[in-house]
Amino acid sequence: MITLHLSLSNPWAKDNFKNLWCSGGSFTKNKHWEMEFLRHAHTFIELHFAYTTREDHAGLKLHCGLFGYCAEISVYDRRHWDYTNNCWINYGEYHE
Repeated sequence: MITLHLSLSNPWAKDNFKNLWCSGGSFTKNKHWEMEFLRHAHTFIELHFAYTTREDHAGLKLHCGLFGYCAEISVYDRRHWDYTNNCWINYGEYHE
């Protein structure tokens, strides 16, 4: 996993969160994408980058925020990771 995160928030801002727009879809059966635009009053500056593999919903996430508005893009695998067998588990195949 690679994660980089930088943030500067406004602790005096009123709690004001609102999802302004979101959309998503799929590239293939297991690879999906999501885009989101939101308002979060506490955010002054925020940059977040994450790339994960071999874990549940692994993929790429990019989040940028400036002056209370944020945009996020995610490309991920919908499957769960089986740590015992070191492989992906499709929905319907997972048993506790």
